[in-house]
Amino acid sequence: DEKKSLAEIGKLGEVTKQRISQLMEEWKYPRRASGWRKHESKF
Repeated sequence: DEKKSLAEIGKLGEVTKQRISQLMEEWKYPRRASGWRKHESKF
């Protein structure tokens, strides 16, 4: 499932950069991430 997500991310293009940045934020700051993660249901 995670590999599939990464594959889709690779196809998204410029938008990918923002998405990845948010994912990195989630990994670094899991507490903060819970807030925007509700809105980013795609991931």
